[in-house]
Amino acid sequence: MKKILAALILCICAITALFSCGGDSEPKITVVFHANGEVFKTMEFAEGERVYTPDAKPTKEGFVFNGWYYDEGIWQSPFDPTDLNNEFRAATHKLYARFEHLSFSLNDDGKGYTVKGALSGLEDTLVIPTKYLGKPVTAIAASAFADNTSITSITIPDSVTDIGQYAFARCTALTAVKLPNSTGLRVGNGAFSGCTSLESVNLGATLKEIPGYGFEGCTALMSVTVYQAEVVCGSAFRGCTALAEITLPDSVKKINLRAFEGCIALKTVNLSANVEEIGDYAFSGCTALTEIAFKGT
Repeated sequence: MKKILAALILCICAITALFSCGGDSEPKITVVFHANGEVFKTMEFAEGERVYTPDAKPTKEGFVFNGWYYDEGIWQSPFDPTDLNNEFRAATHKLYARFEHLSFSLNDDGKGYTVKGALSGLEDTLVIPTKYLGKPVTAIAASAFADNTSITSITIPDSVTDIGQYAFARCTALTAVKLPNSTGLRVGNGAFSGCTSLESVNLGATLKEIPGYGFEGCTALMSVTVYQAEVVCGSAFRGCTALAEITLPDSVKKINLRAFEGCIALKTVNLSANVEEIGDYAFSGCTALTEIAFKGT
């Protein structure tokens, strides 16, 4: 009996020693963050502890960091720490940093994305994608590309219905703009103001309001194509000193305050008899202006 009792005690001691020597047996989540082909950071979280991403963000020259993903190269599965917080699973998870020239944010309705901007090192040709992560790109944020001096051309898809104010302001290398033919297109104030190399503008078939200050100070602008606009808002083309002629369609009903002020090369303005209102100083300082012709009169 004594031998059995001694053996039992030894067994209990061995089991106790085994557990004590085995270190911390508490289940853990291990998250390994990869960036630029290397381990950026490894973080461990005990059961009950909140899972979170590193405060420091990885960098890559010429790109913007756009979040952590499970599926490198496919980029369909963004990492959401709440997934692990809600259901604790002791395991090792590998995550990968996504870098892009453009930065996006999910719209409040969750149905599409907005382009937020890019680094100053963006390539000369800017192409806004139609979709991002399977959802349409519907907007360009305010000041998204303002003061970018490398963009010479832009392509905006018809999925975009909102271009924020000053989105492309002072893009001094931009030479041409064609707006999308998207239903309900809205362009914010000053969207292309100060684009001093801009020579031609095609406003697309759906834009109803040419925005206030939209092309103000575009001193190289010579050609403007207007289709269905109803209102030319205040100071829209103010200071476009190379603009020699403008033809506005029958749809235009209002030309607001200072719309063409300071267009010193403007010689001919062709308007429709449908124009109901021309605001104060709309053509002030147009020293070369010799004719304002109303079609149909």
